[in-house]
This record gives sequence, structure tokens and C-alpha cells, in this order.
Amino acid sequence: MSNSSQTPSANQSQAPPGTIVCGHELSYTPETSRIPTKSVEYLSPAYLISLDAFRQGLNLNFGPNTCQVTGDMMQLMVVYPGALPVTVTLLQRLQQGGFLRLEPHTALPLALKMQIQSAGWHMITPGDQ
Repeated sequence: MSNSSQTPSANQSQAPPGTIVCGHELSYTPETSRIPTKSVEYLSPAYLISLDAFRQGLNLNFGPNTCQVTGDMMQLMVVYPGALPVTVTLLQRLQQGGFLRLEPHTALPLALKMQIQSAGWHMITPGDQ
């Protein structure tokens, strides 16, 4: 009589693909063991100079049509490919490039507020240019 123990396969012990962990969507395939494929950061629109400058900063940092921005006048959610170094946030990187204000507005300028309202919830999506 053979004594065979059943062990779970490698696929059963792994987390499902696309699981969001600590702001990063991780890939759990053996070839790309825990490499972040997407990152999520939240920004206050009070840092925006204009939506065009914001879009230009995202395009220069991550490539054209690779980021998705959703939100409203209270908060923007930016989804971008890969991950930034732990010591640098998206806000800091865009501020260093001159694409965002160094200090936030106390109140959004009317022109920027109207621009955000007219764009609705989906403001910048891949392929909208």
C-alpha cells in the first residue's frame, strides 16, 4: 500500500493575479515574482496648475496614454504603470518637474474648478488624446 500525501499545487498557494496590496497591483506569475505592474496614488487638486500641465507631467514621467486619473474637486486618484522609488512620491516627482504647485491653493481657482467639473469623473484616460 502506497502512502501518498496530497500537496497543493503551486497555483493554489499563490494569491490571485491583480490583487491590490499597499497601493500596488502585484503580478504573482513565477516569471515576474511580485513585481508591481500598477501603482495608485491620491492627490489633492489644490496642487494643480492646470489639467494640461498635469497631463504633460504624467506623459513625460510614464509615457503618453499610460496613466488614468479619476476623481473630482476633492481628490484625484492616479493609476500609473510600475512603481516609483520608495523615497519619491508622485506628488514630489511632478512638483520637481514644475507640473504641480509646491504649495496647495487654499481654494481652487474658478477656471480650474470649471475645467474639472466639465471633464466629469474620468478626466484623463489612456487614449483620450
